[in-house]
Amino acid sequence: MNEMIVGISLASNLIIIGVLCFLLLKRKSDKQQVEVQYFEHIEEVEGAIRDSKKVTITGQIFIDGIPVGGQFFVAEKSFKKFDYEKLKEFKKEVVEPFAKTSLQVAQALNGLPDAAKTAKFIKSKIG
Repeated sequence: MNEMIVGISLASNLIIIGVLCFLLLKRKSDKQQVEVQYFEHIEEVEGAIRDSKKVTITGQIFIDGIPVGGQFFVAEKSFKKFDYEKLKEFKKEVVEPFAKTSLQVAQALNGLPDAAKTAKFIKSKIG
């Protein structure tokens, strides 16, 4: 008789433990996993005198690994770097030839002598 009580008690305990495990597992599977992932988008822009980087950060909501809605804007920042070497190149390639041409046009329109030739001429007569 004691063996029968112990057997019934053991069986009922196993059934209760099984039901509790089933309920716990079911409860976990009913919960949805919500996750937010962030993405960086970097755009590099090379200019004549300065370079810049534009960093945009967006986010995306995922529920159980499935994206929900569209990406949303989080932040945006631009970083600019002034490059003095590019400025020197720009002056050599664009500004100086333009300035020389403009001076020559102005001299021709106004009938002025060429300043560089005049300076050489004066130096040769003085020196």
